[in-house]
Amino acid sequence: MEKFIVFEGISGSGKSTLIQQIGMKNPNYEEIKWFDNELVGKALFNIENMISVSRDLFSLGYALDFYGKYKYCIEPLIGKKTLLLHRYIYTPLTHDFVRGTKKELLLSWYKKPEIKKPDVIVFLDVPPQVALDRILLYRKPSFYECGLDKFFWDELRLAKMKYKNNEFEIEKLSEFFLKYQTEIYYQYVELFKNMKQVLWVKVDDDCTNIMDKIEEMLIKMKGKL
Repeated sequence: MEKFIVFEGISGSGKSTLIQQIGMKNPNYEEIKWFDNELVGKALFNIENMISVSRDLFSLGYALDFYGKYKYCIEPLIGKKTLLLHRYIYTPLTHDFVRGTKKELLLSWYKKPEIKKPDVIVFLDVPPQVALDRILLYRKPSFYECGLDKFFWDELRLAKMKYKNNEFEIEKLSEFFLKYQTEIYYQYVELFKNMKQVLWVKVDDDCTNIMDKIEEMLIKMKGKL
């Protein structure tokens, strides 16, 4: 039986790099990225800029996008290929909650019996400062990684213009990043602390070691069925 493996963690934790490394060693694995529908993203971006909407309503747009991806991109491959998912339902359950969406709504949208639970959730347990230092090596943190949409929701268009024009100093962006990603980090910890299928990966774990741990966990989980 092919496996269903999800990778979660804050921005800069190394999810993409790890998935690429695993995929290179296992070319038959299928990588599925999170919310890469450009049309949906562009539509929500335009809505966000043109009219004032609640966080709940904005998050609903992404939930609908997820259901489309799940139905047509994920579900047909379950059991046929080993899937490596770059984020899953645990991203909105943490990120959207920190942004201000009501938790009961998020649970009603994403915690449904028809949505398959992963065989293994690989949580990259990377501290926010370490993640920030990684990002700053090659770029500035993005508008959304810094949570500027959360902190400037009532002045969103102005905040986006300031970001685009480089009016936020890197020190200020770093401050916002650490504040926002720290909130998300602790939401992940709270969400995953009692989940048996979560593999907690530390900063210094290498790809081969992580793959061995995933295999060990799959065997362990299978033995409990």
